[in-house]
Amino acid sequence: ALLMRYPWWRMEPHPEWVEPHWTAANYMQPYCAGILRELRIVFMPAMWDAPKMVQLETGLSYRAFYFNPATGAELPAGTAVADAAGAWQPPVAPVFQDWVLVLQAE
Repeated sequence: ALLMRYPWWRMEPHPEWVEPHWTAANYMQPYCAGILRELRIVFMPAMWDAPKMVQLETGLSYRAFYFNPATGAELPAGTAVADAAGAWQPPVAPVFQDWVLVLQAE
């Protein structure tokens, strides 16, 4: 249901938008896809710390929220705005489980 809200057919994989991110050697790290200047969606397998969003565009802000894939509930995560390095650190998710972090351009 989450992906049906967005033009998912335009999304492309962008592992470089999140740190850390999955690799062939460690596939239990976050996965990121999105649409430049519009949307970023990060699947985060259960992890203690929130991954850092990187390569954010300057002059653009995103509404951020956590989506619980088990229940469909949404929890606000603030406004994502790039710092001088183009990064944003989201707050830690409320419980240890799989989450989806969504950044939607405002």
